[in-house]
Amino acid sequence: MSLEQRSDGKYVVHDPPLYDGVKQFYRRLTEEPVELEIVSRLLESPHHNVIKIYGVGENYFDMEILDKNKDPNEEVVGHCVNGLRHLHSLHIVYVDIRSSNMGWDAKERKWKIHNFGKSGVLANNDIDWMYQPKPSPKLLRGTTFVKKNFFDIDNYLMNEFRKEMIELIGKVIEDLSKFIAYESNKLAQKPKSTRTKTREELDKEKAEMLQPQVRNIPPPKFSSPRVKVEIPEPDDD
Repeated sequence: MSLEQRSDGKYVVHDPPLYDGVKQFYRRLTEEPVELEIVSRLLESPHHNVIKIYGVGENYFDMEILDKNKDPNEEVVGHCVNGLRHLHSLHIVYVDIRSSNMGWDAKERKWKIHNFGKSGVLANNDIDWMYQPKPSPKLLRGTTFVKKNFFDIDNYLMNEFRKEMIELIGKVIEDLSKFIAYESNKLAQKPKSTRTKTREELDKEKAEMLQPQVRNIPPPKFSSPRVKVEIPEPDDD
């Protein structure tokens, strides 16, 4: 396997390895030791609500490809909570909870946490940092956390994320309801001549077309032909 750097700075992987028959995966090149530490732990301890890691190298790691354009639904919050619990069990503090960091696995039909660029790793005592996380914009609002429980950072952000998703999903449902009401009203006001016929109406018309057509032909009228009879005049003899 070899790496080739393109003119745009990105790398192309030649002859990539296969992971359990997986032919497509995303390779991220990184020099960040915290990222390599996190994905190494996830490689040993995977979870269905965290992105799947296939392999880890000295300056890269390979992971599954998720759909990052799918609009979040009501399941995303619960799946995020499950993924966070697993990360916390591995002493990982995520600190970057947002909808853009939740990818959709269409095959497993699950939301998965990805992107560990700002995450941190605690020592086994969960008190001291092994790798301190990068500042998150949501954490720069003056919010303070008790040092003895750094997982409060994720708990706080999870509550913010839950509020954001409830507001977003509620707005989507409201917009959808308005759209359905608008379309129903428009259909009701549509002229009957241009109204789309129902299946039952089409079947009735078809049956009528297939019935034999009996034409009521009136019987012919017969009349005796008029014959002109000439009576000869009598002779004078």
